[in-house]
Amino acid sequence: MMYETAFEIEYAVSSYFGTRQNLIVPNVYPMNFGFRGGYEMDIAIMSSAGYLQEVEIKTTRADLVKNLSKDRWRYSTFGISKKMWFAMPEKMNTEDCIYFVPVWAGILIVNNKGKVRPTRDAEVNKDAKKLSVNQQYKLARLGAIRI
Repeated sequence: MMYETAFEIEYAVSSYFGTRQNLIVPNVYPMNFGFRGGYEMDIAIMSSAGYLQEVEIKTTRADLVKNLSKDRWRYSTFGISKKMWFAMPEKMNTEDCIYFVPVWAGILIVNNKGKVRPTRDAEVNKDAKKLSVNQQYKLARLGAIRI
């Protein structure tokens, strides 16, 4: 594996956050959990305390540039997530690509061996709310269905 495709990066990031310590579910639509917004989380990570972190996977510079047209990336709020991360392959660890990542988002770089290295920490969203027991159950159920 070269760790350049979305699937390969998803695998590396899941290992980095720890599948035994956190509930990690790919392709989650927050509106299915009672939150507004019709977007998809590439990876939702729920801690044992019930808080979410979100990882957005980008594999090309063009994909990053496309984000500028999305309202959700224009503002320094990232909804329900306590932290927001952008994960990218090593080849995108350039100023030309990093420029397009919102300043409040953390950056995770995945090398060609699958090792994840944070190059910028994500800001903590102080407005993030703990998921309700019902929302936690729905996320866990979704994760179990995808196994």
